[in-house]
Amino acid sequence: MANKAMQGLVDMSPEELAAHEQELREDLFQTRFKNQVRQLDNPIKIRDLRRQIARVRTLMTTPVQAKKAAPARATKAQAKTEKPAKTKKAAKATAKEKS
Repeated sequence: MANKAMQGLVDMSPEELAAHEQELREDLFQTRFKNQVRQLDNPIKIRDLRRQIARVRTLMTTPVQAKKAAPARATKAQAKTEKPAKTKKAAKATAKEKS
């Protein structure tokens, strides 16, 4: 169920996610109120709403665009490993040779 819930959220823009989070929070408030008055049929709904809010907040803090750009970063990291890195000793040695 979590994967299906996340798939629908991944396609949302940040503004839509913020609006959806606000709706979930209001629904959670109403559900908790009903639970206190003993009018709630399914108390598991509170847990489900909390988890949905957590999913939305997770997506808001880790944008999907950054995940899509991760392969490009990996290729840059691979390119850096192919180039020999200069060490301080090597830099000093080249500076002495130039003098």
